[in-house]
Amino acid sequence: MAAYICSNIFWFGIFSLLTLNCCKATENKRILIDDQSYVQSQLHQINIDIQDLKTKLAEKDIHLIQMQNVIHGLADRLNQKDNQVTALQTSLDENTTQIQNLTGLIQSLQHQASDLETKNTPIAFYAHLQTNLALSGMKSHQTIIYNTVDLNIGNAYNNANGLFTAPLPGTYVFYIATGTYDRSHASVELVLNGIVKDVSWADSMDHDDRAFATSSTPLTIKAGDIVMARIGNAIGGNSLESDQYIRCSFSGFRLY
Repeated sequence: MAAYICSNIFWFGIFSLLTLNCCKATENKRILIDDQSYVQSQLHQINIDIQDLKTKLAEKDIHLIQMQNVIHGLADRLNQKDNQVTALQTSLDENTTQIQNLTGLIQSLQHQASDLETKNTPIAFYAHLQTNLALSGMKSHQTIIYNTVDLNIGNAYNNANGLFTAPLPGTYVFYIATGTYDRSHASVELVLNGIVKDVSWADSMDHDDRAFATSSTPLTIKAGDIVMARIGNAIGGNSLESDQYIRCSFSGFRLY
């Protein structure tokens, strides 16, 4: 009896163990199926995401191509603008060169016009002593002031000091007329910037009569040079005569 019970208990244990293992196998199979379903679901979702990413990537590629086309178009336009700027710069340089050439031509013409105007500018004067000039009050190398001006084109002669100041360079011709009266004599010097250029001498020192001397002197002078007539080293007697019979004068003109 005991052996029978022990046998039953043994087989019951075996059955229980098999049943338990079967249940565990079923549970494991169910879990495995669930895991497989989850994995498949995740794989499906991943495939969907991958497809979505591919679609977005394709869209990005299209957008990138469009942007590249826009950039290429802008680059072409920029190159065109650069070419236009280069052409404009070249044209500007050419215009600048032309302007410089024209400016140089204008300046040259202005200089020529100025030179021509200078050449054609008349300068002339004529002045004389208003009355006789007593020689007793004169000294050697004293400037003779011809105080009466009949002509002064260019206003170069100053009858306050007897000086002619050249307003323009050129060749001038100067005249000095000197008369002495009854036992008088005087040499008169033409002086340029302090240097004697000519001398005339009217001499009636040893007799009662008039003496008359003239000088005609061409000079090449610069603008600002000073020309005057002055008493020379020979002086004596009564007077320089300047009246209805003789006129002491200083005159000149610009030849060219």
